[in-house]
Amino acid sequence: MYKLSMHLGDRVWDRCVSWDYFSKTTLDTQMISAADSIALNIAEWYGRFQFKELRQFCFISRGSLLETKACLDKAFKRKLIGQSDLDQLADMISRILMMLNKFIKTLEKKDFL
Repeated sequence: MYKLSMHLGDRVWDRCVSWDYFSKTTLDTQMISAADSIALNIAEWYGRFQFKELRQFCFISRGSLLETKACLDKAFKRKLIGQSDLDQLADMISRILMMLNKFIKTLEKKDFL
């Protein structure tokens, strides 16, 4: 989940780096921030290693993941990315979302929460 989230952030960056100034200062910044936040929240929890906070960090990561998806949809509608990029990134988002949801369900069954 963490590795795929890191990869997603890098792929989003790669798509945005060539955008014009206006696109960079509006949607680009928001989308990169959201995409990077997914893995960064997982890493922050790991650094703290507090199980009681883990679920909250997963919820924040999931919110950032869905924010990234919304930004990608906007980028596609504004013709900043193509259909193949949208499809590839949306597939990664779907896989991460599935992993996050399964992980959250597993946490809810554990005694340490």
